[in-house]
Amino acid sequence: MEHQSEEKPVKQVINIEIVSDYICPWCYIGKQRLDQALDSLKDKYDFNQTLVPFELNKDMPAEGQNRKLYRSGKFGSWEKSQALDENVTTAGKTVGLDFNYDKIEITPNTFKAHLLISYAQEVNKQIEVSNELFKAYFTDGEDIGNEDVLLKIAEEAGLDPVKVKEALQSLKTINEVRSIEANYAMRGVNSVPLYIIGSKAISGAQASETFVQFITQNAEND
Repeated sequence: MEHQSEEKPVKQVINIEIVSDYICPWCYIGKQRLDQALDSLKDKYDFNQTLVPFELNKDMPAEGQNRKLYRSGKFGSWEKSQALDENVTTAGKTVGLDFNYDKIEITPNTFKAHLLISYAQEVNKQIEVSNELFKAYFTDGEDIGNEDVLLKIAEEAGLDPVKVKEALQSLKTINEVRSIEANYAMRGVNSVPLYIIGSKAISGAQASETFVQFITQNAEND
């Protein structure tokens, strides 16, 4: 007697655009919370994640800036900056992330990090590289504006360092990333993190439960 194998039901595919920057702590925390939500929904849906570039500091010098000087100027005092860092560190611990601000000396220019992600998406390694960029900056205190640091991150994620170096210097890639940034700015995106899930957007580092509810409702209505 022949046994027919049961076909698995086709899962709904949900597109998610994640607009973020790699020096944004709430982008890191929000992504971790989103990942927890996606993991709890993986039996019901498949997810297609696109990472969208956003620079918090478009005018940052290419070599970055001393973090203490930069943050003191931005927030009025180093003490205020440290208080904000403490809040972030506490929030990070709740989702298993380590923020080691004492290791961070430079606030980097993140444009090359976005160029790296642009290439990583071509080879479907964007999630791994994104996670490593956040960790390199916030946990290890590395300068993710430095090309050598980016090449090391890329190589650890299994990317071809020669092709990555080409992408970091490619006028085509540079223009593509600039064009994407301009497009989202024209659409009114002026802060991060922002998550466009299906046809609707939700901003901020929401709780995992909020993401689950939003994804489920959006999937039913789209």
